[in-house]
Amino acid sequence: MENSPDYSWLNLPIHKNTLKNLKFNWQENPAILETLKMSFDGSIVAVLTSRVKSQLDNPEILRRRMGFEKMPKSFKIECEEEFYTYLAHHVEIAEE
Repeated sequence: MENSPDYSWLNLPIHKNTLKNLKFNWQENPAILETLKMSFDGSIVAVLTSRVKSQLDNPEILRRRMGFEKMPKSFKIECEEEFYTYLAHHVEIAEE
């Protein structure tokens, strides 16, 4: 997998089965798949930085990522924006 400054790597890969019961079907949307780097087993390992940049600048999300606030027990993911917000919560801190 090539290393690209255009992508932000996740702390831990998120396997596609973790996100299979969503009302929002991201796996059948080619525009979304183009913004993700996937591993051979279908795990999301990175996301296009431009898609999560605004969420990464959100102070509440940053505090959660840094461990100063608890992560929500569950995320409501019913649209593209909520999907990228979820991914932003899992981007490595060092990426910024």
